[in-house]
Amino acid sequence: MNAQSLYKFDESRIATWLLRLVLAAGAFLRIVVWFQNRSLFIDEANLARNFCEKSYAELFQPLAYEQFAPPFFSVIQKLSLRLFGQYELALRLFPLLCGLAAIWLFYQIVRRLIGNPWVQLAVVWIFCFSDFFMRYATEGKQYSSDLAVALLLVNRLGFVKQRERLGILPKRRQ
Repeated sequence: MNAQSLYKFDESRIATWLLRLVLAAGAFLRIVVWFQNRSLFIDEANLARNFCEKSYAELFQPLAYEQFAPPFFSVIQKLSLRLFGQYELALRLFPLLCGLAAIWLFYQIVRRLIGNPWVQLAVVWIFCFSDFFMRYATEGKQYSSDLAVALLLVNRLGFVKQRERLGILPKRRQ
């Protein structure tokens, strides 16, 4: 072994480690923002009023206070408030979990679609530190759950398409 081989580094390995660091930092930052426990803004407060005032069955009907949210999201939010108390952190817990899941799901999609680890790093960086996705993951609205469900569907579709290409699943008839 010569000195050059001892100090030779693998760029893709560095990119992979940086990618893991970005994923962890994105998740950590969402949790930190969640723990800041900032005050509810008016839409969050009006939506939370629906969760507190309506029964589970009533959440499947139009909501009051000019609010709109998917019924199952509303049920999960009401359940969270019932289990953990009527606090901002409880209201924002499910969106936070969806935001964390979205990071992982997005990474899975990027890993499947982009071969270059440096490009993967750049794309994941943009996603992890986007102010929109950060805010959605830490507010009591349905946007981060919408994102997580959309990414889950794209991820599953990609998984099925990949299996079809490899011949593991039969191709669907047209």
